[in-house]
This record gives sequence, C-alpha cells and structure tokens, in this order.
Amino acid sequence: MIENLIDYYTSNLTFYSIVTQKNGIIKNSLFLVVALIPSGLFFYFHVNELYILLLTIIPLLIASILIGRYFNAMTIKKLYPEIYISRFKWSHEMINVMIYNRLDSYLKEKKLINKTGEIKRLISEKAKNERLPFMFCSSAFIALFLPLWYSYIDKVLDYFKSDLKAITLITLLITILITSIIMYFPMIYSFRDRFLSRYKKLNDLSELLDEYELMKK
Repeated sequence: MIENLIDYYTSNLTFYSIVTQKNGIIKNSLFLVVALIPSGLFFYFHVNELYILLLTIIPLLIASILIGRYFNAMTIKKLYPEIYISRFKWSHEMINVMIYNRLDSYLKEKKLINKTGEIKRLISEKAKNERLPFMFCSSAFIALFLPLWYSYIDKVLDYFKSDLKAITLITLLITILITSIIMYFPMIYSFRDRFLSRYKKLNDLSELLDEYELMKK
C-alpha cells in the first residue's frame, strides 16, 4: 500500500514528474550543457583570472536558470494551459492545487482518504529506516568520487601542461557525460533513486500529506 503510494507520488505528484520530465531529453540535455559550462571555464581561467571567471560564470548560470524556466513554462503551456502565465512564469498555486487534487483522487480511489494519519506514521518509519543507508551511500559516493576526480585533474594537468583549452574541453565533456549517465542510464538512475534520493522523497511525501490535511480542513 505505502510503496504504491510512494510510486504514485514519484510519477504523478512532483513538479519534476508532471513538468520537467516531460520537457524531453534534448531540452533537458541543452539545459544541462549550459549549466555545466562553468565547470569547464573554471579550469580555463583558473585563479589567475578570477574576475574573468566570475564575469563569465554569472551570466551562464543566469542563462541556465532562464532556459530551464522557459522549457518548463512551454511544457506547462502545452499540457496545462490554465496554469501558464508567460514564457518564464506559471501559477505555483494552481500547480499545488492540481497535485492536491491528484492526491485526493488517489486516496479516494484506494479507500485511504481517512487513513492519512496512519499513512504518515508508516512513511515516517520508512524514512527513519532509510536515513542510515542514505547517509552511508552519500558519504561513500563522496569518499570514492573525490579522490578519483582529484587524481584525474592531476593527471590531465600533467599531460597537457599549459594547454588550458584542451583541459577545459576534456573536463567539460567528461562532466557532461558523467552527469548524463547519472540522469538517464537506467541502472544508475535506479541506484540513485533507491539509495540517494528515497530518503528525501519520503520526507517530501510526508510534508505533502501534511499540507493536504491542512487544505482539507
């Protein structure tokens, strides 16, 4: 019962599932490329030209945010025109109402409408059980990734010496590749969903149920 609700929440009750995921891989990849360009620029300008780095990164970060919002707004305009406001804006209140209505319909269909208190208790227990694996996997990922990343940087810098353009290009491409694999490769996505994001998902679902109960009063 609870697992079905968690699956339904993941697929139908988050902004990512109802909007961002529907942008499509090409649009999300374009946003990803723009968002990750600053990581490559860091190696190109490095600390010797920090002011140029800042002047370049800030507009790119703003551009990545605007691109993400634009794609989300266009998806909302296509799928939920009543929520759309402008190219970069939509009604957050109506998005929330839509999510609450979907949750309400699901609870009624499954005859759980009067059991939200028990559902929250079970979700809270699951979240407690997931907390340790979440912390362990997060720490293990950082502990394994950082040494490999630093080793890579050291070897690349040593190999290309002063050729910062080559270092920038390779680093940017590898960063985009790794991020794309994490986002889209099924096995990695499943691992991330199970161990790295499930704990947060359970807490977010619990908060949604709290807000839903307040709305119903």
